[in-house]
Order: sequence, then C-alpha cells, then structure tokens
Amino acid sequence: MVYRVTIEECQESGAYNITWLDKQEGRQSTFQQIDREIKEFMEQVQWHDSRYHNQVGERLFQFLDGSNRYLTIALQKARAHAEIIVLQLVAKSPVSDWPFELLVVGGEYLLHRRLHLVRCVSSWGSQKELQPVNRPLSLLFMASSPLDIQHELDYEKEEEEIFKITEKLPVEIDVEDSGSLTGLAAKLEFKKYDIVHLSGHAYIDRNDTPYLIMEDETGKRNDVDAITLWHNGLKSNPPTILFLSECQTGQVPIINRVLSVDPGISFAQCLAQSGEIPMVIGWGRSVSDIEASFAEKIFYKELSRGQSVMKALQSAREELSLKFKDFKKPAWPLLRVFGSEMNLQALVTPNQKVKPKPHAMVHTYLKQSHVKVLETGFIGRRRQIQQSLTTLLHDEEKFGVLFHGAGGLGKSCLAGKLCKRFPSHLIVIHGVLNAFTLDKALSEAFLLSGDEKGSQVLSVQEEMKDKLKKLCVGSFKETSYLIILDDFEQNFEDLPMVSNNSHCKDNPTSPSVQNVSCSEQEHLFLLKPEAVVLMKTLLYYLPYAGKMTQVLSTSRYQFRVDSDDGEDLVDKRLESVCLTGFSHTEQQKKIIELPHILKLHQTQKTLGEQLVSMGHGNPRLMEWIDQLVGQMSDVEIPLLIEAVKGKREEFIQEHVLRQLVERAGQTLRLFLQSFSIYRQPVFDVAAQYVVEPTDIDNCEQYMKRAVSFGLVRSE
Repeated sequence: MVYRVTIEECQESGAYNITWLDKQEGRQSTFQQIDREIKEFMEQVQWHDSRYHNQVGERLFQFLDGSNRYLTIALQKARAHAEIIVLQLVAKSPVSDWPFELLVVGGEYLLHRRLHLVRCVSSWGSQKELQPVNRPLSLLFMASSPLDIQHELDYEKEEEEIFKITEKLPVEIDVEDSGSLTGLAAKLEFKKYDIVHLSGHAYIDRNDTPYLIMEDETGKRNDVDAITLWHNGLKSNPPTILFLSECQTGQVPIINRVLSVDPGISFAQCLAQSGEIPMVIGWGRSVSDIEASFAEKIFYKELSRGQSVMKALQSAREELSLKFKDFKKPAWPLLRVFGSEMNLQALVTPNQKVKPKPHAMVHTYLKQSHVKVLETGFIGRRRQIQQSLTTLLHDEEKFGVLFHGAGGLGKSCLAGKLCKRFPSHLIVIHGVLNAFTLDKALSEAFLLSGDEKGSQVLSVQEEMKDKLKKLCVGSFKETSYLIILDDFEQNFEDLPMVSNNSHCKDNPTSPSVQNVSCSEQEHLFLLKPEAVVLMKTLLYYLPYAGKMTQVLSTSRYQFRVDSDDGEDLVDKRLESVCLTGFSHTEQQKKIIELPHILKLHQTQKTLGEQLVSMGHGNPRLMEWIDQLVGQMSDVEIPLLIEAVKGKREEFIQEHVLRQLVERAGQTLRLFLQSFSIYRQPVFDVAAQYVVEPTDIDNCEQYMKRAVSFGLVRSE
C-alpha cells in the first residue's frame, strides 16, 4: 500500500497544507494542519537524543494524522490486509529535515515493523517497477581516506565486515582503492553495479554546501559537491542504489537558518534529484563507525538474500535499535532514504546457488602455497596499495611490484591483498626459485586456468628458461596471470654485494612515502645462479605479454638482475615499494587487536604507549610484545621497557623472543629446538615424529602452548 504525502508550509504562521494520495485507489485528500509550535519544537528539541524519541515521534504522528486520522486509518487497513505501508514523503525545507523516521504510536516505532518511509524527491520512473534478476548482487565499495585529515576511519574493517557477512551469499563485491573521482569513474565506465557504496568523511561548509571529502590523484584531500560527484563520477553508469556512508549526507544544511536563509537540500537529496538514481541512502547527522558498519552489513546481507530493498532497510534499522539500544544517540533514526517514485522490489532473486568467491579462492590458494595472508585484520598500507595498483593497471613501463622491507612488516599480506583485487590466475613460488619450483607452480596454475597451451609448453624437454620465453609470447599474453615470488630473500647468496645505493629507491616525494623514511640498506644481495637465469629471462621477456601477466615479489632486501648490456632489469621492470613501520594511525588500529596492550592502554595509558613505541610500528613485533606482556606481572613490564629503551628494532625483536622462549619453560624450549631443525612447515600429525628423538611426551600439549606464545604459527 503506497501513499504519497505532500507537506507544504503556508505563508500563514503555523499552518501547513498536507495532502494524502492513496496511489492504489487514486483518492486524494488535503487538509490544513495548524500547529504554531511544531516548527520551533523541531528546531530546538534534541531529537537525536533517545530520551526524546517517543515525544518527537508522537508529535510527528499527530502532525501527519490530522483530525481525520489519515495515518491511523492507513495503518489499520494495512494490518487487515497483512501488508506494510510505503510512505512517499514530499516535504520542502524546513520540514524536509524533520525526523519522520521516528514516527511512533502506542510506544511502537512504525519503521521497525509497520511502515516504510522514502523521502520522495523525484517522479522519475514512477510507472516502472524493477524486477529482481537471477544473478548475484553486484556492489562497488570505495573508501576515501586522504593523507591530510586527522581522523582516519576504520575503512579496512568496514570492507572486511561486508565481505564476511556476505561470504556465503550470492553477492559480488569489487573494491576501488584510489578513493578519487577518477577512480570511481574508471570503475563505472564499463560496468554497472546494483549498489555503489561510498565511505569516508563529509561535512557542510559555512555556505551551507555539503561536500564529500575524497582524494585526488596524489592521495590528498579533494572536496567534492553532489553535482561534481554526479557529472564526474556517477553519470556514466549510475547504480540502482547509492549508499553514502558518510556523516551528514542526509542532513539539510541549517547553519544560516537563524539568518532566514533557505537552508537548501542535503547531499543525498541533490543526487536523488538527478533523476537517474532510484535510491540514495545517507545519514541525517553524525554517526559512529561501528553503527554505520553494522547497518551496512545487515542491509547488504538482506538484499543478497533476495529481500526487497525496503525490507532490507527495515531490518537494518530494527537490528541497529536492538544492538545499540543503550546508546544515548543511536543511529537507526538517522538512516534516511531519498528516492524517486520508482517501485523498488528485490534486486536479485532468492535461493540462488552460491558460487565460490574469487577473493576466497585467492586466499585459499595463497595459503596452500605457504604464503602468509590475513583472513581478517588487514590494516593500513593504503598508499602502498594505491602505488602498486597504479603500476599494475596503468604504468606501461613496469610489469610488477617488488615489496621490500624488514621482516614482520606484512609484505606477504600486502601482496595477498593485491591478489584479491585482480581476477588473475595465480602462479605462486614461496621461497626458492628454480626449475623444479617454477615448473610445479606453473603446472598447477595452468591446470586451474584450463590453459592447455601452457601445459603443452611445460611438457617439452628443454631448459626452463626457454619454456619461459615461449610462455611470455604465448600463454602469458592470452590469459591473465599474477606471478607471486614470496620470501624471495631465500634466493640470495650468503655474502651480500656492497652497493653505492644505500637508500630506498622509492621517490622521496611520492605520496606513498611522505613523512616516512626507509631503513638504510647497506648492501644489495647477490642471487643464486639458477634464480638469476630465471629472473633475467622472465623480466626480459615479460613485456611481450602486454601486462596480461605481471609479477609481485616480496623480499627483505632489494636486489638486481643485469641484462646482457648491464641494465638492471629489476629496477626497469618492477616498481620498488618500500614498507616501513605502521604510521601512528595504523598503530592505533592495531592496538585493538592486541588484548594485553589494549588493556594497559586503557588503564595505564603512558605504559601502554611505551609498549606500542617498543614495536617500532612492526605488526609482528607488536604481536610478540603483546604475547610477552600477557605472560608478565605488572611490576615486570616497566623493567622490560627500561631494558630495551633506545635500542634498535632488531635488538628489541631478539630480546622479546628470548624472553618468550625463556618463559615457555625448558621442555618447550627443547621442543622448539627439535621442531625448527628443518625450517620447513609440517602437518600437525607429523610434529610428534619430528620431536620423537627428544622423548618429549604429550606433543600436542606443547604444540598448543607454542602457538599460544606466538612461537609457532598454525594455519
């Protein structure tokens, strides 16, 4: 049952013309509502405070109901037919900013069960009804996080939560990492999405103009108004739903209201009035990260299950109200929907068979190849991701990326994150690169991709370097592959080569390394002979694949491979990306995952900050410190801090590990010594045979203890 309710303020003070249109039966009724206090009431009361929700909701119900009880009768009729009302609200300012989402009768909030509310700003598509399609829901996620803003949102967790809750549902999610208008337009140029999700900061300036805070091509702040976003970002392929996950995007500017200036319209309404986006969702005031993320994941979960758009929104509001019922200023009444009169039902059909997700398959493949990747909890590295994607997608002179930096900085995790951004097949070599490991990786990749030509090349009896040449001009340019060379330092000779270049090769003015210094590197390491031959062949011939196949390599140190004329092929073909310790913002996000440091940070902030500083922004070292703190008494922690005060990262790392091992006990130390002889991963059932000569009983118990100490990694 759909009703169109129009509210217009009369010139007579305190009078409003309210028109009810029953769109099903075509009946229209208009009455004049005289309420001389409601305007002042709505401007002065703190309606977003939960203490006033019932009072505000009842006042708004009476306002729309009128003496003829239009809303009451509509609700009774809907209940008799077991239906829900859709209220298409057409209201000009200042009424347009009133919180009609709070409508309440008898203590029951109508939007939770009995009513859907759309702030109707366009008649576009009023005669059209979109039918659900039998395919997965398609969603584009883009977060904007400029370098020059103070409060960085936890966009990584937001993205992760959406992926997690839709993991077993039919939804395909693409991610745009630049956070820029240019990047958004590029994504939409060739593909249409059901939903475009924009996350970041928004604000309303002194001229009552709402803006999104996006990024420019260098990662700096770029303020974008609604008209610019439409023309330069969305217009080429507008989505069915635009979700603006930014504060105040659904709020009418009110700064100059005291000057009797027309407050204008919200950012979301401006976009909905464009006439080609059926629905725009925004927040009516400021909202917390945790509430916004929770609402989004419920909304997308319900949509991907085949629920109607309005039912999905209703579920999001109701779940928000239950989850955060103790919040003084809850977010559920702030979730505002702006749209046309188009009748939106479900976007996709229910009960679809879920196919394996590309990003999940990538994670599984990398994990089975012994590449350390994070299933959850990836933090930061935004500039490195942007730099890498720019290289992989646009740089015609480069054919891959070399991530280098100290151990524990997350080079492999970053490479894994990039792999999930590409639909390419993976060729993974973890550690030693030789004819055997390369042949094994290629064979598996060709099998999974169905590349018979590639498999045929491998079957020929000839040297691997000759096979690589043929692949670069054949399979590698016909099928998209990513070659992952992880932990490449295992291919270095024991003795390093002294280099005149003792600093990071990255451009110091690049936005990815601003305000960050790479640790000094006094040597370039020589590669083992077989690795040299294969890398030289690969890097020399890879351009013939035309960027269809590219390389991601992780290494603690930089290295070089010379061509026949002495040119460094690594420098020429691969973009060098230096990883350093986490920034301050990234460290604060990491603390949340470290229970012992987090507890100290909350109770003894100075002590907690000193422990964080000990970690030098190295995520692995921070994890080890957290493990050690969990084994220590309160009086021992200051002694630990004093013992490593002013020491280098390598010293702290060794000291913390030594402390962990000592606290593990003599038997566990003996277990670890025998367990690490071969320096190769083993299955848990094989562990007892590895340590059998030491006569250690209850191997399983010590294995669990070693894992709990962080001294053994279990996958």
